[in-house]
Amino acid sequence: MKKVIDWFVNKTKSLFPRDVSFFGLFRKIGEQQEKIVLLFIEQVTKRSFDNVEYSRKAEIIEHDSDAIVKQVSHYLRDVFITPLDRDDIHHLSHELDNVIDLIEDAIIRIEMYDINDYSPAIVGFAQLIKEASVNLIKVIDCMTENDSNRLQPLKMEISELERKADTLRKNEIIRLHKELQDTKLIVQHEKVIERLERVMDQYRKVVEMIDRVVVKVT
Repeated sequence: MKKVIDWFVNKTKSLFPRDVSFFGLFRKIGEQQEKIVLLFIEQVTKRSFDNVEYSRKAEIIEHDSDAIVKQVSHYLRDVFITPLDRDDIHHLSHELDNVIDLIEDAIIRIEMYDINDYSPAIVGFAQLIKEASVNLIKVIDCMTENDSNRLQPLKMEISELERKADTLRKNEIIRLHKELQDTKLIVQHEKVIERLERVMDQYRKVVEMIDRVVVKVT
């Protein structure tokens, strides 16, 4: 009976080959993530536009990412055999998209609070997010290539970046309460900083999820 089942499974696989386009879609979400990170960095360093324009551009990127996530869902309905566990594909696409959502939210909050004077902490977070963005693209490539060995140092790197983000947030909250007198201003800056820390937490969450996915298929 086992031989019959194995024959049927192998025959089915030949009729319905695994669709590796999911990895291409993950890469596309990663590229949208890169776009919004570069937008955020420009916002807090170069300021080529006003905050309203940055929010508008961020919304476009976020919508493009949502469209790719919907493509993933369509493929899951249509493809018989997937290269990864179906639930993993579904959850991973949404967790990748959440990185973009959180960065968009930070950009929108900067507009809402009319913040134009960026503290060293906000600029510092921009640098950490940039490094995490580069890390994530490499991790997605490791998943595509099923390269667990190359992924491990990248996982350690993202953990270190997230640790630096925790320290940066703590020090900035202390500074805000020491140097600012306006309670409303303190709360607004705290909310932006906390959102940026959540971005870094999300990067770590995604990388750890990809690591688990790769371990499952190796």
